[in-house]
Amino acid sequence: MVDGLNQCNPIDETEKVDIRNDVGLMVFTSGTTGRPKPAMLTYGNALFKTAAAAQGYTMASEDVTLASAPLCHITGMLMGLNIPVYSGHECVLLTRFDPETAISAIEMYKVNKMYTIAPMNAAILHHPGIENRDLSSLEINMATSFGMTIDEKMAEAWEKLTNGCLLFEASYGLSETHTLDTMMPLDGIKYGTCGIATFETEIRIVDLDTGKDLSPGEQGEVAIKSPGVFKGYLNRPEATKKTLKDGWVFTGDIGTVDEQGYLHFEGRVKEMIKSSGFSVFPEDVESLLSDHPAIYQSAVIGMPVTGKGEQVKAFIVLKPEHKNKVTENDLIEWSKKKMAAYKYPREIEFLDQLPVTSSGKVLRRLLKEK
Repeated sequence: MVDGLNQCNPIDETEKVDIRNDVGLMVFTSGTTGRPKPAMLTYGNALFKTAAAAQGYTMASEDVTLASAPLCHITGMLMGLNIPVYSGHECVLLTRFDPETAISAIEMYKVNKMYTIAPMNAAILHHPGIENRDLSSLEINMATSFGMTIDEKMAEAWEKLTNGCLLFEASYGLSETHTLDTMMPLDGIKYGTCGIATFETEIRIVDLDTGKDLSPGEQGEVAIKSPGVFKGYLNRPEATKKTLKDGWVFTGDIGTVDEQGYLHFEGRVKEMIKSSGFSVFPEDVESLLSDHPAIYQSAVIGMPVTGKGEQVKAFIVLKPEHKNKVTENDLIEWSKKKMAAYKYPREIEFLDQLPVTSSGKVLRRLLKEK
């Protein structure tokens, strides 16, 4: 058999092919507002976004990263597989997130960079005896506000715990663009935003009715064009036609871009609540609710009301020490004082946990079905 292999013809240089535009993987969308769709991504998409992330967040061969997001999720694949291979650095890969396991891994391997979702940081911050653990090796913590908000309050607590680690909103992105359409400048962190456009990426804010481009500060649909844009949805031509137009991905997300170029994510068009003629985004109410000292997590949906369109309902997960000590009416009265009349929750339901995807996104459609 060895002799036979040795007799094989050498590779003909003229027969080399370029596979960058070939489909390399299919990632299913999260399905937060409908059935998941398989997005066809190319090898070129993956290489571009991997290189952008590695350069933007200064990944180097001497780094040690911690990856706990599932590899079936596009960000988990990027952080747990693509970037370590591209940069040649050591990666501690967890099968799932567990606070004690993550803390021990950081201490043992001297992890200096990692990606998390906000509830992971909250779980570590509230882990018993955390004040006696050593997380000082951490330098950069890229994160996503799934289920709760990465704000200055959390960032300050994280910096204190780790003796200086930066915690910030890592990016805005979609499965259809191999994620990471924006990045947070390490020398210009701006909380409440998703950062600025990634290399070679264009972002437009488009009027939902007219399709015209809007000016900085004006709210509309986010549209994206970059070398990371997918080829379409497998066997879903109508869905592809609706989303992909002349190389632009129309995301179905509402946002604004400020004068400095930072993207402000407001929410999903399909999840927007129409209350007394006003548009309310769940993320906005959830961010305000996070200021209450008893609330660990929240998820907001719209409930139909005769003559008023919809009213806001909030599903609340309380911090353990506040369970059975705070009532629904307590939170409604608190919300009245903190929010506009059309925005505060008229109904509150306590849950032990919120329904989420494997990547941590809240499945509001399941709450609506409930």
